[in-house]
Amino acid sequence: MTGYRIEMPRLLRDLIRHLPPALKAKIKAALRQISDDSYRAKELRDDLAGLRSYRVARSRVIYRIKGYAVQIVRAWTPCRHL
Repeated sequence: MTGYRIEMPRLLRDLIRHLPPALKAKIKAALRQISDDSYRAKELRDDLAGLRSYRVARSRVIYRIKGYAVQIVRAWTPCRHL
């Protein structure tokens, strides 16, 4: 089975590109895992219903599944929002 297509805003893609190498590698690995199995992440509730949160070390990737695509909404680290 082929994975879901990952979609993210250009600004977020550029920010990820400039992260420290270790964190960048972890986020890229997480995006591959999300693409392969989009439903493995925690489903958010209440005001954030429809979004999912995937933990990467101390960071989070927030996304929604739309058809055969995964739309990355936001990613952040504890010390700096992306």
